[in-house]
Amino acid sequence: MARLSKIFREAEQNSQFVRLYFLERKFLKEVLPVRKKWLWNLLIVVLLITSLPGSVMADQPIAVTLNSEQLHFDVLPILENSRVLVPLRAIFETLGATVDWNGTTGTVTAAKGNSIVTLTVGENMAYKNGARVELDVPTKIVNGRTLVPVRFVSEALGERVYWIPKTSTVLIFSQDILTYNLNKLAQMVEQTKNQNLEEARKLVINNNGLWRYLLLTKEDWIAKSNILQYETTDLHNIWFPEGEALRFLARFVNRPYSLDQSPYEQTGSPIIDVVTFIDLSGEKPSLVWLAYLGKANEKIITFKDDTIDLTLKSYMEKWHGADWGYRVVNGTKPDLLGVKLQGYRPGPGYWFPINN
Repeated sequence: MARLSKIFREAEQNSQFVRLYFLERKFLKEVLPVRKKWLWNLLIVVLLITSLPGSVMADQPIAVTLNSEQLHFDVLPILENSRVLVPLRAIFETLGATVDWNGTTGTVTAAKGNSIVTLTVGENMAYKNGARVELDVPTKIVNGRTLVPVRFVSEALGERVYWIPKTSTVLIFSQDILTYNLNKLAQMVEQTKNQNLEEARKLVINNNGLWRYLLLTKEDWIAKSNILQYETTDLHNIWFPEGEALRFLARFVNRPYSLDQSPYEQTGSPIIDVVTFIDLSGEKPSLVWLAYLGKANEKIITFKDDTIDLTLKSYMEKWHGADWGYRVVNGTKPDLLGVKLQGYRPGPGYWFPINN
């Protein structure tokens, strides 16, 4: 029995697949020679349990991302009373706030712009700009670090927060940080374009994991779709106006597993594609136009005769058949009359040009 207990303790340190293999080999080699009937019964129960998804696995680790970047902490985030807590100094400084810690009172004060947030260890009350706010869970100390509710502190500093249960991910969306990063990208693209237009466009395509977060400025449901869960697999097309690299039309595919997040009431059918026109050329990069593609019905209009519509119509009919259309969700479609669009789609190793 001592040997059996040791095997189980060792097995718990392994992943689900490794655990099953580990138990089989160790059990068959070291324990079964005892040849006691109850051991056979126990073996069957153990192997059945370990082969069931998630039955003995540890909880999925919690990830915290700021726009497209995953954050790393010296103390892992924890889930308490359905709220995620993270180390306070790390999250405040990542969001650009200054932090003041009073060890005597156990109080932390963070300031960013016009927002001042105050929390005290062990208390369910916090203050934002002097106004009292009740917390669902108190701040607490874990392994020498003070942990705070990530949703409260992020929203108190003006950011938006989404919880993605499928991947146990906290997604923090910061418009200010996104604008800063996109302006840096635009500068690099413009410098590259002066030398090589194709390389400049490649730079935009390869950084789609950054600019796709502009979709969150218009549509919250996209946070829980696949569009922010991947980097290139769901960006299926991009079209640039002739001679340009900082303005473009992009088409994302909404994978089946995320259709339950799609706004059916707006379209009358599942959202297959999302199309958007993005402009990175201004001081504040923006999503100019957003629409849902789908099979034409009473809520989805058919394509018109302008440049963008004819481009989408030609491509969709070529690859997916007729009767496609879209529903405008936000913004105004730019007038590109007389402007030729150069399209690209993914292929082995790189994106290649397409004729339409």
